[in-house]
Amino acid sequence: MFQWISKIKAFVAYRLPNGISAHYFTGSLHVIRDLSEVNDEGVLFHSFDGSQLFFIDCLTSVDPETVDLSLQQTAQTETNRDEYNETFHQFKAAISDGTIQKAILSRTKSVPCSKDPILLFRDLNENYPATFNYLMHLPGTGTWMGATPELLLDIKDGRLTTMAVAGTKSNQVPTEWTEKEKEEHQYVTTDIVKKLSPFSSDITAKGPATYSAGPVDHLKTDISAWISSVYSWKAIVSVLHPTPAICGTPTDAAQKLILATEKHNRKFYTGYIGIIGEQRQLFFVNLRCMELFEDMAMLYLGGGITAPSVLEDEWMETENKAKTLLRVLEV
Repeated sequence: MFQWISKIKAFVAYRLPNGISAHYFTGSLHVIRDLSEVNDEGVLFHSFDGSQLFFIDCLTSVDPETVDLSLQQTAQTETNRDEYNETFHQFKAAISDGTIQKAILSRTKSVPCSKDPILLFRDLNENYPATFNYLMHLPGTGTWMGATPELLLDIKDGRLTTMAVAGTKSNQVPTEWTEKEKEEHQYVTTDIVKKLSPFSSDITAKGPATYSAGPVDHLKTDISAWISSVYSWKAIVSVLHPTPAICGTPTDAAQKLILATEKHNRKFYTGYIGIIGEQRQLFFVNLRCMELFEDMAMLYLGGGITAPSVLEDEWMETENKAKTLLRVLEV
């Protein structure tokens, strides 16, 4: 059963990848226990660990100029280098003893910011036309914004599409993909195909290919399948999330390690945003995202740790990923 959490309506803005225009809505905000409670069109916002799941329905188009987004005061400090280093070594120890093969290590980075969120969102759309861009204001919970390059799931007319995105390098200086990055990508591709196999015997994986996302490149494999109408999007998205791309391999062990060792709460970072329609259901992994406060933005950044990982390289990968949002925060 839905639980009302605020009489104030939530605000949602999003622009689909390569979309012509952005969409701005207000809607009724609910906290729900699981996806079985979603029986209407609307927007989902799902945290990494599933402890927070919000659904916004009764969407009404709104002029963004009339929306007043009251931002919260800063509630946390950024991850310092010592904290990051400590968790990195805990991840490497778990890899060495065979507990995991890969895990995603994340950190937070604070940046002074007092720019209006609507203007930030418009700048994001100007700078990144090929990503899924969103602005989400949940009264009593927070305000989030992101430009994610990663589709989690798209279902339309019995056709399912998704992607494996893993392996990252800067595109400022031309370099070849390393074996570590190729291996990291293969973990994700193999896992997604395996998870989809109960839903379809007709699965196609095309890739990997280089996929540019702002200042960094990724390896990407496009995956598609035909599915029977007996399978609902709820079952499929529940199986896919979290993928090794945002959690690790094996997934359960990697998630337990992350929750036990990371010094910050990921909240909605590496969760997902779902656009639920009658004819189509779209889900995007919440990457390249930030939480907005009165006087600053908290960026959430991460990268895959495997046996060959080098501490300084992994830290610099998160710094490179931060450039996506810094480009609009610093203008």
